[in-house]
Amino acid sequence: MSRFCKNCEKEISEDVFMLHEAHCERFLCKCPECGEAVPKSFKDQHIQDVHPKEKCPFCYDLIEKSKLEAHKLVCDSKPRPCEHCGAIMEISQMIDHEDACGNRTEQCDICQKFITLKAMPEHIFQCMENLDKPNSNAKKRKPNEDAKAPRKRMKRNKNDWD
Repeated sequence: MSRFCKNCEKEISEDVFMLHEAHCERFLCKCPECGEAVPKSFKDQHIQDVHPKEKCPFCYDLIEKSKLEAHKLVCDSKPRPCEHCGAIMEISQMIDHEDACGNRTEQCDICQKFITLKAMPEHIFQCMENLDKPNSNAKKRKPNEDAKAPRKRMKRNKNDWD
């Protein structure tokens, strides 16, 4: 028959359990990184050798070297591209930037209306649906057709010059 040692997490024979438990609690500790039972006198050396840490280049936190690549993929401080203009910046700056950037307007190539960048994907989808409808009021024209055509000048009355 055996018992489970909570310190080293091993099954120990019942007849030597008390002796083992006293020895284990006095000389061994669990590594905070991996949970392995290591001699207390070598704990720091174990952490340094088995779990070396490096600074994340984005957030500057110390991350275990073996986990650093995975951390860099999800790090909140990792620079990301703006979904509207593609500018790359940290997430802390991105929220304000994307809000301002998404509120800029550009002309839709389909209907020529000025639409905010954040609404443009949905707008283009709706424009495409309208073009497919047989009785659509949407003008079917080539993109930027108006840009090539000469602009009409507004006629003014001579009273407008006063």
